[in-house]
Amino acid sequence: MSATLATCAWLFCRGALQLMPVSMGTVIISRGKYGFAASASFVISVLWWFNAGSASSFVGFPYAVAYGSGAMTGTVIGMFVARWIAND
Repeated sequence: MSATLATCAWLFCRGALQLMPVSMGTVIISRGKYGFAASASFVISVLWWFNAGSASSFVGFPYAVAYGSGAMTGTVIGMFVARWIAND
């Protein structure tokens, strides 16, 4: 099965959405922002619940690269947003 652009784009977005709150949570926890940390952990858990069951159905290197690239992007965006929230 060949990787379609639409599927890879979807996996990229899923990776970004999954890792954005993780990196935000890490920054926010280190700054002692309890309310934001609780919110981030909730979002992480909900996204993980939906993502874990279906992301593994895509097998192949292009899919892994698309998801990993999204995760990388989401991490950096999450760091920027969290630093903005934490007033750094």
